[in-house]
Amino acid sequence: RSVADYWTRERMLSAEPVPLPEVTMRQARRAAERAAREASSTEPGRILGSAPRAASSSTVLASEAVRTTRGKRWDHPRTLIAKTAGRIFFKRGDKHYSCSGTTVSGRREDVISTAGSCVYLRGRWVRNFVFVPGYINGRAPHGVYQAKRFFTTPQWREDRRFAFNVAFVRMFRSEGRHVGARVGQQGTLFLSGNAPLASAFGFPTNRRWSGDHLIYCRNDARRFDWSRPSYAMKCGMRGAASGGPWLRRFHEGKGRVFSVNGFAYQGRPAWLGGPWLVLLAALALFG
Repeated sequence: RSVADYWTRERMLSAEPVPLPEVTMRQARRAAERAAREASSTEPGRILGSAPRAASSSTVLASEAVRTTRGKRWDHPRTLIAKTAGRIFFKRGDKHYSCSGTTVSGRREDVISTAGSCVYLRGRWVRNFVFVPGYINGRAPHGVYQAKRFFTTPQWREDRRFAFNVAFVRMFRSEGRHVGARVGQQGTLFLSGNAPLASAFGFPTNRRWSGDHLIYCRNDARRFDWSRPSYAMKCGMRGAASGGPWLRRFHEGKGRVFSVNGFAYQGRPAWLGGPWLVLLAALALFG
């Protein structure tokens, strides 16, 4: 029996969300100080990644319903983001967990982005990892894809440094096709600066949302003095939204992923934190 077959609708619906790591403001400021010391060797400047790619001409265009929001349902099912974004499911021990992710473009058509805590949790690699693009209410309209290889940062794996909580995953084919070839891919952008009106996506699970539908936030994402090297955005997504993409240049359903839903700030419930996409992780895309 395959890993994809293991994930029945009942198991998907019962999966627990991977909680976002919570960061105190003291930890955030210490990370900012450390980043300032390391900046000369770890941040060479803006490096362009890859452009988004639609899988077919059937993908339609749609503009955002609002200019800014801290959380709203994405009601454009035929847009590229509605197909590339999806839910992640995996096992850790005997428990089932869920995160969010999206396909991203590069030299390969089999890569998704997510959070490091969605592939390496509590000191171990996760098991039975699958990605369900276009997930909606327990259904998998574009298939279920099994993980082939995980890529995350040594800073997350060895020290759980929240500013590096990012991962890429290469996926096996499903029904003979790569996931990116079937649903399309969002672009990427590495080591970018501030992102006016960035868009964050995910499948949050909390008192407001059940994880059944794609939710988005749209606000400025900035590297404040207290948040560097990470980004901070006003956004109410939590729970299984972990690992969902943050996109720049987002227009009509497509853009470039420059960060992911990575952590929450203690005492600042309106703020969501996003790590920067370091080049080591980009080996999954371009290596």
